[in-house]
Amino acid sequence: MTRFLGVWLVLGALPLALVAQMDPDQEFRTARKAAAAASKVQGAERSAALTEARTAMLAAAGRAGEGSALACKAQLEVGRISGKLKDWKAAEQAYRAASAATETALMADALAELAALALRQERRDEAEQWLVQIVERCAEEEQERARAMVRLGELARARSRTDDAAQWFRRVLAEHGELWRPAADALEELVELQFAAGERAAAKQTFDAHALALRARFAGSPHEKRLATALGRIAARGKFDTPVGS
Repeated sequence: MTRFLGVWLVLGALPLALVAQMDPDQEFRTARKAAAAASKVQGAERSAALTEARTAMLAAAGRAGEGSALACKAQLEVGRISGKLKDWKAAEQAYRAASAATETALMADALAELAALALRQERRDEAEQWLVQIVERCAEEEQERARAMVRLGELARARSRTDDAAQWFRRVLAEHGELWRPAADALEELVELQFAAGERAAAKQTFDAHALALRARFAGSPHEKRLATALGRIAARGKFDTPVGS
């Protein structure tokens, strides 16, 4: 009864069986509201409500037309709902469908989800391939692309491919230095990589050069204080002298 009432309220007194009468866009919005409401309940009711929402979302994707922007957006949501249900096979299938989107933001989201799913299942080679696709296919999505590069560097480092790791971190700094968080993360990773190799002088030189450039770039911006905190943390961990620009 609780689940029935919850879905009834979310749909404005329309059971999911009647959602098929809606246009695909309205159907998508309704199914997304149902999924959000289902996530707030627990136990068997939660699973049943999520399953209903996923069925409605799949119907919206089908009526929108395979490969359309709305269909890909719906498939992305199907993947996320399936993840909540721990139905990893269905999640992967949905994310693969969503990754065919022509909208780069949607494509990047789907590829990132595929990479995360592959990592969850310890399929590291496949995860790297999905992340590389973000780098190669989603140039317009700078935040997602920069985060993918950082993640690729972390994966390479974890697999003892230090040259590859360093190359990814340097690419973030060279190509996405205007994004303070990925740039700070890449700098921290690169400095630690050099420390681990016993190259303390090189690590200090790397830090000084990039910290100076980043401080100058973000001076007076809303990110200045958070960047300073991140750089201060790197300097403290490396036991460097007073952070550049202090």
